[in-house]
Amino acid sequence: MLELTPLSRSIDGHRLINLSGHYFIDNFNEDSVLVDLGGYMGHFSHQFLERYPLSRVILIEPNPDAADHCLTRFIGNSSIEVIRAAIGPHRKEREKFYVNDDNTKASTLLETLWHKCGCNSKCHSIHVAVITLNEILQMIPSKTIDLLKVDIEGSEWDLIRNISKEQARHIKQISIEFHDFADPSLRRETEHSIHALHDLGFSSLSWHSCHMHGSPFMDALFWRGDKMPTGV
Repeated sequence: MLELTPLSRSIDGHRLINLSGHYFIDNFNEDSVLVDLGGYMGHFSHQFLERYPLSRVILIEPNPDAADHCLTRFIGNSSIEVIRAAIGPHRKEREKFYVNDDNTKASTLLETLWHKCGCNSKCHSIHVAVITLNEILQMIPSKTIDLLKVDIEGSEWDLIRNISKEQARHIKQISIEFHDFADPSLRRETEHSIHALHDLGFSSLSWHSCHMHGSPFMDALFWRGDKMPTGV
């Protein structure tokens, strides 16, 4: 994995875009699809649609209050579909989900990460539905995800571990926030995920963060070279 300097603004001649802290390559058209995993209050999806108004967005958010906010925020907008669920390797009707009462954005499926973030006295658990990546792909007529944005509070490792070669062929870019900054012992999970995505044919860049324990991989971008057009 390479690290992109703050002065860099392109990859192989294509513009690099940063929306709400997530990086991606500017390569979208009227048929493009964003899948926003961990869409929270819809800020990233909103900014994406402002920039690419003809694209389609599928926003996945397990926190019921945040999902309801998105349903209200995007009411009447046919370009976006909001789904109140978590993402996982297996479909489930009920899975325990830990809601951080002081910072609902940090809510997570992982009890271990919940404790590592010091949320013991500030959280409560609820049950949410879990859907799979295959189910999301079935919602897309082209079966192609142009950008998979991932900010799912520690569930990214399980997600990546279960992406198949066939699924990877249908994903052009993945923009991920890795949460190993919560505990340096989780760094191995991130490194394994990076290697797994490289083995699936993705190239990558990462951006360092000093948040909490810090991480060289807090924000990472993966793209398939065979999915990017040649030239500018």
